[in-house]
Amino acid sequence: MKKNNTVWYSVLTCLLAFILFPGWQPEALATHIRAGEITAKSDTAANPNPLRYHFKLVTYVVTSSNIPDLEATFFFGDGTKFDAQKASEIQLPNNITRRVFYASHTYPAPGVYSVGYSEQNRNSSIINMNSPGTTSFHVRTIISINPQIGINRSPQFSVPPIDVAAQNQIFIHFPGAYDLDQDSLSYKMRIPQQNVGIPSAPVSANVSGYRSPESFGGTTVADPLKGTSAGLPTTFTLNEVTGEIRWNTPNVTGEYNIAFVVEEWKVIPGRSPVKLGEVWRDMQIKVEATLNKRPLLTIPKDTCVVAKTLLQAVVTGSDGNTPQDPITFNAYGGIFPPATFTQNSPNTALFRWTPQCTDISNQPYQVVFKVTDTPPSNTNEPRLIDMQAWNVTVVGPKPTGLTATPLPGKQMRLNWNPYLQNGCGNAQKIRIYRRENRANFVPSACETGVPASTGYVFINEVDASVTTYTDTNQGQGLNAGATYCYLIYATFPGPKNGESLASDEVCAEIPLVSSVLTNVSVTQTSKTAGQILVRWTRPVGGINNYPGPHEYRLYRATGLKGSGGFQQVHSTTNPNDTLFTDQNLNTQDSVYRYKVEFYFTSNGTLQLLDSSPIASSVRLDAISSGQTMQLTWRYNVPWNNEGKLHIIYREINGSFVAIDSVQAGREMGVYIDNGTFNNEPLKFGQQYCYFIETVGTYMRSKLPPVVRNNSEVFCQIVRDTTAPCAPVLSLTLLNCDSLERTPFKAPFRNKLKWQPATGNGCGNDVKEFNVYYRPTDDAAFALVGTTPATSFMHENLPTPAGCYVVTAVDSSGNESRFSNIACQDVCYFLELPNIITPNGDLLNDTFRPRNSAFIRSVKFTVYNRWGVKVYDQTTGPNIDWGGTSDNGTRLSDGVYYYLADIEFAGRNPQDSRRTFKGWVEILSNKSRE
Repeated sequence: MKKNNTVWYSVLTCLLAFILFPGWQPEALATHIRAGEITAKSDTAANPNPLRYHFKLVTYVVTSSNIPDLEATFFFGDGTKFDAQKASEIQLPNNITRRVFYASHTYPAPGVYSVGYSEQNRNSSIINMNSPGTTSFHVRTIISINPQIGINRSPQFSVPPIDVAAQNQIFIHFPGAYDLDQDSLSYKMRIPQQNVGIPSAPVSANVSGYRSPESFGGTTVADPLKGTSAGLPTTFTLNEVTGEIRWNTPNVTGEYNIAFVVEEWKVIPGRSPVKLGEVWRDMQIKVEATLNKRPLLTIPKDTCVVAKTLLQAVVTGSDGNTPQDPITFNAYGGIFPPATFTQNSPNTALFRWTPQCTDISNQPYQVVFKVTDTPPSNTNEPRLIDMQAWNVTVVGPKPTGLTATPLPGKQMRLNWNPYLQNGCGNAQKIRIYRRENRANFVPSACETGVPASTGYVFINEVDASVTTYTDTNQGQGLNAGATYCYLIYATFPGPKNGESLASDEVCAEIPLVSSVLTNVSVTQTSKTAGQILVRWTRPVGGINNYPGPHEYRLYRATGLKGSGGFQQVHSTTNPNDTLFTDQNLNTQDSVYRYKVEFYFTSNGTLQLLDSSPIASSVRLDAISSGQTMQLTWRYNVPWNNEGKLHIIYREINGSFVAIDSVQAGREMGVYIDNGTFNNEPLKFGQQYCYFIETVGTYMRSKLPPVVRNNSEVFCQIVRDTTAPCAPVLSLTLLNCDSLERTPFKAPFRNKLKWQPATGNGCGNDVKEFNVYYRPTDDAAFALVGTTPATSFMHENLPTPAGCYVVTAVDSSGNESRFSNIACQDVCYFLELPNIITPNGDLLNDTFRPRNSAFIRSVKFTVYNRWGVKVYDQTTGPNIDWGGTSDNGTRLSDGVYYYLADIEFAGRNPQDSRRTFKGWVEILSNKSRE
């Protein structure tokens, strides 16, 4: 903070002190900052400017430092700054002064800006950083100006960032952050910052030597609320959701500074949350040694309240000392005022709040309750606290007066009381939901909207000022004879995006006067010769009310749902002819839907009375899963298939037998055949055939009470989908000692054997084994053989090096995981001669290894007895050096020294190079004995 004249006063005071008192240090005068933060609010004028922001800086300083801080410099993050005059100052207990500064700024354009404040210096008593008295203090807030988001305000704080903790007792603190726009908040720990730049251009960096409070040692005490046991290492945590700081327990007395950010998130339905900014808070905790025991709070459970309804809650507290010290209650949060919190007895306080419609939000309001004890003044013990947070969600009142009235054309008219007058005037939309038949849904106190679990589906929404809606089922009309139920609720605009409770459920039936379908039942399953029995009723309103001649027209379309694609497949003028068998269909692969129309004669012309609701055939599918078969059948019918048990038939010994029954849903049913019928488990590889008899009901007296329809016959093979367990592999390794004595050469072979896995979860259904091989460690495994046996000979190998795995494969083709890896490597030995006789008798004429099958190449170098290199060549595996120099000249007899750098044909080229050293004597004039 700029000191103006105070700076010169301080400098002169320091100089005078140095002259008069040479041992005096100016640190006590210059160090004073304890804690603070910057918060922001966008313009709230009648015609707000989205580029204009108002900032508030709050600092907490050492009162006894006597530094007045007349100004504070705001750095706005766009290259500009402003010196703000001190707006207020309040002296608090414990040598603390709270100061407030305000600044406003208009930004040149949308963007993300970091607004900062720096000041020399922190108070010198901080123990968890290096040289606090000469370390600067730096905080900032980040704002995001986005035209798509509009006006926005940063999180605010309701609880001061100065607190006292007791040594060896749990410390709890809540910042009491709230957002005026009800955006979502999250908390994250940070390291306190300092300015490492110049005063006119701050650069933020971590303070030097920072130590988190838990690093000062100590052990926990029992914390039943968090389930923490006593005697564990000290913990210091920040809850990312609630902001609770919990230290179990402070060990070393002194002043600690910590820092955290409160992030602000915009929750947009259907999209990922958008981060709007963050506020940095630097906080101080003073740990004192004390015999005082902290008080304890008891608060209500999180709750909801309907707007314009009084919410009352009692908070109780108790002191931990005997006798108990007096306690004082406080409450913090963005709802104070108008909310009130009054201590009404020595140990209780009363919270009261009547939220308004503008408070409705999809985010809860956090209220932080605090209880503080007051030890006797003659004890000099510090005052201790307990804090807890309470969440209150404000919901809208439910819409009232909802009614449902059937209209001609199979429509439903909904009416309700004006919500803007009877509910909340700031509502934005009324959302409308429908289902067939009553759900008897009654929302709980905190349950807004219409949950999907009710079976209701969203059909439309209207402006909140609208009080009526006609449901035409998107122009298709509702099903005649069906009972439709409705719920509505109100939604509220951003940024709070709250909802109301749902209305009371209302139901009404669409009148039925014409014919309705009662059967769409598959009687023959075939790709080309399938058959479906279709049956319908005479006109429900009575045929005598409609003069003849009469006519029924039956229509068919392919597919489970839809209003189009129908073609006429049958007609009859006999009013008693209400049955038709539709033939030559592909009932094996397709599902069909039908509707029937009834015509009567008016003025000599056939007139359509009405078209029946659409009804589909039942479509069955079956999926094998291990030794079970999952059956799923679907339908789209106007009768109710939920109330009765559907019957499952399976073919046994050439005849279909009812094996079980199960309840189904509004549009589908599911059944799993576990092979429990007659205690005969399903068998792998065997085909099973099924059909389903659905059983539904019509609830009208003139319609059949029970409606039965069959699906097609669906056949499926039971396939094992569980892979066997992996075998245990072993490999016959080379006997290098034996090979060293016996000549050997390619091709080679490796012998493998394995044990199939046994035990729980490892089935006996193993048909064969797959053998995989890789020649080097960096190669991929490739299939080299399949066998039903438990051994395998891998032959015709240029070298025996390589690795193997084996898998088990069952009769359904399921393959196990890889077995253990078993590897073979070459023998890294070499027997080289000490004498060669290059005299042309083909005996010992050249220098060559006795066994060289595993050698890829050799770099062979020969030196004479004086260390002069006489031969240096890269050769093949046999070397075959004939006692010559590089140019082919025969060397004189004598002893020579060699260096053989050999690459063996091993699995890993990096590990396959070996160097051999030795001597060899040339005796060209002697024959081998």
